[in-house]
Amino acid sequence: MVLASLLLTKMSGAATVHVQRLITVGDTAAGVTVTDLRQVSQNERGEIAVAGDAASVYNTVWAGHPGSLRIITHHGSPAPDGGVFTNVSGSSLVVPIINDAGNVSFLANEG
Repeated sequence: MVLASLLLTKMSGAATVHVQRLITVGDTAAGVTVTDLRQVSQNERGEIAVAGDAASVYNTVWAGHPGSLRIITHHGSPAPDGGVFTNVSGSSLVVPIINDAGNVSFLANEG
């Protein structure tokens, strides 16, 4: 699976499509190999937030610029008020969101 962004621009009556490769299964992101991708969002600065799984970490959310992503959280990460996160953006219907300031929101259970 490849996640890519499309940018459509209209110039002189003709549409131009720009495709940017964001992340692919098999890529290394933040030191782990990506094994599954679910959802992605992108902000105006070109940063992405993406949910998926890695070889050693599952229910993972990465964020940053394509090619230099960092892990924001994953199943088993400490939660702010104690406990740990579980089922982090684990559904194909749950999209982690990155705003233009680079802040990421995601859905998770706390256990």
